[in-house]
Amino acid sequence: MFNVSAFRITLRLFASLIIERLIEFSKQDELVAFSQPFTNG
Repeated sequence: MFNVSAFRITLRLFASLIIERLIEFSKQDELVAFSQPFTNG
């Protein structure tokens, strides 16, 4: 049972890290899409 709980904790940590990275990437993509028309003219 301890292994299962530890596995859930690590899984939750990995999920939170992945979600944070996805949010950062989505923000960067939005910035790129927003600045693209200005850079292209």
